[in-house]
Amino acid sequence: YLAPEHMITSVLKRVDKAIYSISRGFLEGVFKAGTAELSLADDAVGLAPVNRKIVQDEQLLGTLDNLREQIIAGQIKIPRTKEDFLAMGYPLNK
Repeated sequence: YLAPEHMITSVLKRVDKAIYSISRGFLEGVFKAGTAELSLADDAVGLAPVNRKIVQDEQLLGTLDNLREQIIAGQIKIPRTKEDFLAMGYPLNK
């Protein structure tokens, strides 16, 4: 391995969850056109499954699960805009 201390992963954007939500709303007569936002709490986004045969660091995997739960619970706020991000005090690389 070239970088044993690093893990490459991908993210999921579960469009199927959005289509299901829209379809259900339409069938139930409560659909409203416009922008809908789905989140970790809706299981609509997240990290791709980790191959536990390759990544065996249970502490790291536990930390990722813990961060996910904190985001869902609202304990960690995810910035929605560039301005929100900058307000958090992190520098923006140009």
